[in-house]
Amino acid sequence: MRPLPLLASLCFLSSSLLAQQVTLRGKVEDIQGTSRFRVDCTDTELTSSSFDLNTFIGQQVLIQGTRVLPASPPTVEVTSIVASAAVFEIPGNPQIGGTLRFELVTTPGTRASVYAARAPGFRSFPTAGVVFLDPVSARLAAVGVVSGAGTLSFAIPVPADPILIGLTIHAQAALVASGTLRFTNPDCKTIQ
Repeated sequence: MRPLPLLASLCFLSSSLLAQQVTLRGKVEDIQGTSRFRVDCTDTELTSSSFDLNTFIGQQVLIQGTRVLPASPPTVEVTSIVASAAVFEIPGNPQIGGTLRFELVTTPGTRASVYAARAPGFRSFPTAGVVFLDPVSARLAAVGVVSGAGTLSFAIPVPADPILIGLTIHAQAALVASGTLRFTNPDCKTIQ
């Protein structure tokens, strides 16, 4: 029997521990044609009776809030929001026959595991944050340690298969520093 990857194991275990209070990192975007907001590259919606989320559109933020249950798509009532630096990024425009890059900027010596999925998801972990990846399609894509310069970069070859054109890759990293686990902001790119 093969062991489950870390992310799938964590997501499975958290399904029975859905915490009402959540902490998440990501970029705020508006949902076109509405007065609603979401975390970029996810289907997680954001609401707030305390903050004007319009002032945060396009910004990476650290949010604390309460998950509204039951709600589909996942919805978080924002109780605290502050601007925050992006830690994780998929730069450029990946193409078939080229490479898909993942980049991290964080504390030197941090261990990083990058996961990629075909769809967004939502699983909250009380102290680590939110995993925004579909647990069924999520796969470990890369593992490494952040350099002394505070950066880590991975390049994954994209097969030259035209069937991949239009496929959106959702990705996020799990970071471990000083024995503490936390999840980065998500990012996504569509293969061209």
